[in-house]
Amino acid sequence: MNAALEELMSGLIDYAGLFPPAELPMDRAVAMYNGYRQCPESWMLGRFICPCSRAEEFMLHAEIFLDQASPDNPWRISALGDPAKDARGLDRVTRNSLAAIADLSDQFSDGVCVDAYECRWPADVFDAANSDQIAELLGKLVGAFDEYAPVATHIFLEVPFLEGWKNKVPTIIDSIAKSRPESAAGHRVSVKIRTGGISADLFPSPEKVAFFINACKASGIGFKATAGLHHPVRLYHDSVSTRMHGFLNVFGGGLLLASGRIDEAGLKTLLEDEDPDSFEFSEDGFGWNDRRVSADKIAELRNEFAFSFGSCSFQEPVDDLEHLEWL
Repeated sequence: MNAALEELMSGLIDYAGLFPPAELPMDRAVAMYNGYRQCPESWMLGRFICPCSRAEEFMLHAEIFLDQASPDNPWRISALGDPAKDARGLDRVTRNSLAAIADLSDQFSDGVCVDAYECRWPADVFDAANSDQIAELLGKLVGAFDEYAPVATHIFLEVPFLEGWKNKVPTIIDSIAKSRPESAAGHRVSVKIRTGGISADLFPSPEKVAFFINACKASGIGFKATAGLHHPVRLYHDSVSTRMHGFLNVFGGGLLLASGRIDEAGLKTLLEDEDPDSFEFSEDGFGWNDRRVSADKIAELRNEFAFSFGSCSFQEPVDDLEHLEWL
């Protein structure tokens, strides 16, 4: 196994089988995740993404599989926070979500570890891009986790591309980065970008993705991605009638940017690249054209900057990597 490929892909794919376009019923999604945990490519598998509102349903269907889990090898869960209509209802919704997480952790304390939480704050918070309001809400969020969450949790706040995004996105990301409070329990905060969906309009342009990742680098905060990253390299796909971002474009490019091998303009060009031959895994690390990042640096940045992506398919990424003879 190539060391650079192993470091780049290790735990990279969070399984989101409950979500479109797969949209599997809970029993099937749970069974699929259990199967992926047993397969030879399980080292690429990350967390199971479960809405807090469906925690009881998850517990019902997961119980038969969890005798195979243990504190040393638990099912890692990313809990998807319930939506709030506006900023005023955010604290109440967060605490309801945390109550569901606590119940899940209590029932399966030996076999389940809820160590990530993903949420999208109401549009009125981000539309205003008010640094003071973001800091106040973030303080309440982390405070609630310090009070209720049973284990150290990685919190991901989804940042949308609203009207005026070139001004708002850097302000929002920088506000989140600068106002992250100290957590007694070790909770940490990063951001999340939506990289696709079930229709063409949900796929942000390479310019937007490069802008977002560069804003993360500038503010010293890490990111994860969600949706649309089923394939390693960018390509046109009939299912959505548009070009889908490649997960190697996004994460390999993010690693090259973070290590100073390319700038934002170079990242945009990399994100647009649809030629698999432009990408390489070698003894020198991961490369795009003449730019390289070493396996050791990849491991460091995967822990600090470029975390994972949610995908409703685990098999498609595996199959594509095998087809390209990288796996």
